[in-house]
Amino acid sequence: MGSSMEKNDTGVVRSKLGRHKVSLPDSLLDLIVLVQREPMTAKELARQTGLSVEFCRSIIRRMHQRKMLYIADWEVVLNGRIKLPMYRFGQGRDLPRPPREPNTLVKRRWREKEKARQAFDPFFAMCR
Repeated sequence: MGSSMEKNDTGVVRSKLGRHKVSLPDSLLDLIVLVQREPMTAKELARQTGLSVEFCRSIIRRMHQRKMLYIADWEVVLNGRIKLPMYRFGQGRDLPRPPREPNTLVKRRWREKEKARQAFDPFFAMCR
C-alpha cells in the first residue's frame, strides 16, 4: 500500500488525510448519499466527505461514465468564465454546458469595475 493508505485490524483500507483518517467505503457511501440529496460539484463533495478533490473527481468520472450520475446543473464561478458541473445520482439527461460569455462583455464589465475602483481610490492618481 502507498504511504497515504493503511489497513486496520478489520481489513478496512483507510486514507490518511492530514490528521484525520477517513474510511474509504464509508466516504464513498457518503458521496452517494450527498449526490442523492442535491446536485454537488467535486469540490463540494470533497469538502463534505473528507476525501481529496482528485479522488472525488475520479470517482465521479467513473460513475458518470456508467450512467450512475448525471449533470443536473452548472455552477458559474470566476466572473462567469468557468462553469463547474454539479452531479446528481440517477439516470437523468446531462444538462448541456452554458455558452461562454463573449470577450467583449467580460472586458466591458472589467472596465466598469476598474473605473469604479479608481473613483474611490485616492492613491490611484498618485501611483500613475
